[in-house]
Amino acid sequence: MAAGATKLKECPRDCRGEFVPLEQDGCADFSVKEGQVVGSHEYHIFQTALRGGTDCGNDAGDERTKTCPVDCVQTWVTESDARCERNDGQDVVTARFVVQAHPKPGSDDAPGAACWDWAPRTEKCPTDCIGEWRRTDEACDPGENWVDEIVSHRYVITRPAEPGYPNNNTPGEKCKDPDCANPVDCRENEGKMESCPRDCRGAWDYATDALLEEQCTGQGEELTRKFTIHTPKLLTGQECADKGKTAAIVCPNGDSSTEEPGAPQNEDERTLGGAALGSSVTSVRKIPNPRELDLDLEVEPSLLCC
Repeated sequence: MAAGATKLKECPRDCRGEFVPLEQDGCADFSVKEGQVVGSHEYHIFQTALRGGTDCGNDAGDERTKTCPVDCVQTWVTESDARCERNDGQDVVTARFVVQAHPKPGSDDAPGAACWDWAPRTEKCPTDCIGEWRRTDEACDPGENWVDEIVSHRYVITRPAEPGYPNNNTPGEKCKDPDCANPVDCRENEGKMESCPRDCRGAWDYATDALLEEQCTGQGEELTRKFTIHTPKLLTGQECADKGKTAAIVCPNGDSSTEEPGAPQNEDERTLGGAALGSSVTSVRKIPNPRELDLDLEVEPSLLCC
């Protein structure tokens, strides 16, 4: 070697490499089961060791593994004792989303899929019909405008029948009422009839005694007028005030008003002893006729003789 020449020494070189994440996460493969161990990284060498340099400690292509996280596992479970307590359209639970496996993180602390908070599956129970009778505006007139009956009520369905659980195949009960045309199937707006009361109506055959007296023949006869019912009262109608009543009169006697020619014209001209008008008898006593008085009197026969 020539004087002054430099001798070069080649230095050693250490290996350089690292684990690089796989392009596709092994846990994401659908064929991989939850909790399964899969490769997560692959070792890549960027610089090899030379001249006694330190080795990387891993070969190129070495894998690092991990345990996949466990996702929540849930499934629908049918309610075996599902039933409707009452038929009013309330919900009945038919199935619940049950957790079969709770989530667990993987070895790299990656979380498993959380459980879903699903509401239970429900179905509507059947709905039974509800209805009621409601009063109408029609009213009875017991007087001149009386009719036999009116539509007093109309049926109103406030909640119709609807089918329901299970599978919406069970019908709700129809509206029932003994006053409906069909007591086990009342219909909307059907009417209920009500009998109307009626006032008694009648009349006197002669309205007054004076009208009855016009029928007298002058024989002193007794005549009677009466009240006749043409339309009897019904239910709570008013009774005729004169029901069953009669009224009688005694007609004038025509004989008492018939006088012979020359007969006295008044009581003052009736004299004792049959004295004629213009006679010399000056003392005259008026003798009342007991037949014309409403008195119970006894008259001496001597006073009535001629």
